[in-house]
Amino acid sequence: MNKDIDILPEFRGMFRYLVLYAIDNLKKAYGYEIRRFIRSILKLYTPSTGILYPTLHELEKEGILMSYKEGRRRVYMLTEYGRKLLERDREKIYSYVGKLRYATEILEKLDIDKLINIVKVLWENNIVLSPDVIENIRTRVDEIIEILSNIAKGYMK
Repeated sequence: MNKDIDILPEFRGMFRYLVLYAIDNLKKAYGYEIRRFIRSILKLYTPSTGILYPTLHELEKEGILMSYKEGRRRVYMLTEYGRKLLERDREKIYSYVGKLRYATEILEKLDIDKLINIVKVLWENNIVLSPDVIENIRTRVDEIIEILSNIAKGYMK
């Protein structure tokens, strides 16, 4: 893995931004609506309940969100503090979401979802790829990484 770009430490913060962006746009929503909204803007990614609900609970514990029961569902909305925080950080949050949207658009245009689905079919059918096939794929992936790295280096000067 390329150590120059490591997004995992930032993912948690970006996901919080996604949740705040969703609630800002939806005004109030229950978990399923938030998941569906995030899926609608990022296309290739639907957050699992295992990441969404702990994030919602954390934001609620911090006083950024509040929730109430509506039937069997819990509805989330921004608190006054959450609205002030969002207003203060709106540009940063919307910028991150825009960048995430753009990144997923690139991945979508590269048909990454097809690649993931093929790997899933291989896995489901217990198909083992030979080392030669894996090396051939790896070489092509390295070529793509090289192309994109050169473009990124041109902008990082």
